[in-house]
Amino acid sequence: MERRILLLLLAALLQCGANGRNDGEDDVSTLPRIFQNQGNFVDTLDTIKFVAYSVVANVIVGVGLIGNLLNLVVLTRPNLKGVMYVYLLGLAVSNLLVLISALPGLYDISTGLEDGSYSTAFYQA
Repeated sequence: MERRILLLLLAALLQCGANGRNDGEDDVSTLPRIFQNQGNFVDTLDTIKFVAYSVVANVIVGVGLIGNLLNLVVLTRPNLKGVMYVYLLGLAVSNLLVLISALPGLYDISTGLEDGSYSTAFYQA
């Protein structure tokens, strides 16, 4: 219930901000008009989900993968064998594994996995 209220408020704020007007009218007075049109709310919510999970999250994961792979290339040089470099190498490996494990979850959220296959059941368990 709280999540639905937060999503409604977020959509209302985005809708009020999208009008681009500042004529002194209180934005709170426009909330009932926005919530009456549920079709528009669903479209706005779908757009927010698409941008957040399909675009922004994948960009963050992609930049993280590239950055950590570059860290691995640099930190495996022969002259970087100190204790500090070993810790940084372990941090890069662990971050890389976390980012790789996030990819199936992002794919599931953005496009959905097929039900019924063994790999889907194993992942969702």
